[in-house]
Amino acid sequence: MSTENQNGQSTDTELARTAVKTVRRSGNGLVWLGVLLALAATGLSVVNYRNLENLQANTTAGDLIRQQGTRLDTLQTSLDALGQQQVDIQSNQKNLELAQQANVQTLHDLATNMVIDNLDLALAETEQLIVMATQNLVLEGDVKTALAALEAAEDRLNSIEQPELSDTRTQLTTDINALRSVKLVDTAALSLDIATLLEQLNDLPLNKVPVLEAAADEPVVDAALPAWKRLLQSIWQEFRSLFIVTRTGSSARATLLPDETWFLYQNLRLQLENARLSLMRHDTANLHAAMQSITSWVQDYFDLADTRVSALLQTTGSLSAVELSPALPDISSSLETLRAYVRTRDMSDGSAVPVVP
Repeated sequence: MSTENQNGQSTDTELARTAVKTVRRSGNGLVWLGVLLALAATGLSVVNYRNLENLQANTTAGDLIRQQGTRLDTLQTSLDALGQQQVDIQSNQKNLELAQQANVQTLHDLATNMVIDNLDLALAETEQLIVMATQNLVLEGDVKTALAALEAAEDRLNSIEQPELSDTRTQLTTDINALRSVKLVDTAALSLDIATLLEQLNDLPLNKVPVLEAAADEPVVDAALPAWKRLLQSIWQEFRSLFIVTRTGSSARATLLPDETWFLYQNLRLQLENARLSLMRHDTANLHAAMQSITSWVQDYFDLADTRVSALLQTTGSLSAVELSPALPDISSSLETLRAYVRTRDMSDGSAVPVVP
């Protein structure tokens, strides 16, 4: 670019010199001199314009180069940071792997050391459940709770992988089957049946029982009679009031006074309430006694042809055959077998298992 400028300037100078010489030679020198100067100025303007464009192009290219260099520096810095992060991640990963291996080894050591402790705990829990079952069965007669406790003990015992416990498992299964064979009475359902009878009691129709009418008023002693006759008549009336003559035999029927009808219904209600209380207390003797009284009264005083009376007698008959306290099995063998195993194990390895009293 500079060489071209120098060449252009040299050419313009030579042209100017030639023009001066020519002007000097020619008569019209001034005119041609002006023309030559105009041409020289035009050439200089073109050269300056080209130089300006070249300068601007060079400036723009330099800025672009500097910007690209800055971006390359930024990318290089980012790449260096990423490389350092990758190195840190790899280092942390190695540390985590080492820590994981250490944790696995620690857990393995703990599991190995806790085998005996877990066995002792499982045996203690099993023994506690069997003791709970025995207490509920013997002290409260609660078969359901005792059965649930034995089943829980069986599950806990099955989680122990010890062949020496086979005898205990067998005895525990035998006791569970014995409890399942006990015929339990649904006292809640029977109590509901009695409550239904209480609601229907007032609607039960009485049999056509002859009701004794109130005795007619005795005739007044005639005041016109002599005194001794009046005295004899009074004594006779008092003597007659001491005796009531009734017919006996197959034709005799139960009789009720007017006020006794209300008491009959109330007595039946009391007997039914007593029967329901006996159900809750598992009192078989009092339940059967109440049912016998109710059956006797209903047969004597109520219409046996009525369906409601028949239903009541059917309910009393079924309750009379209920046994609220069935024979309970002995489940102490499971506890004895388990404790025998614990004693044998204590003597063999010296471990101590807490014994529940």
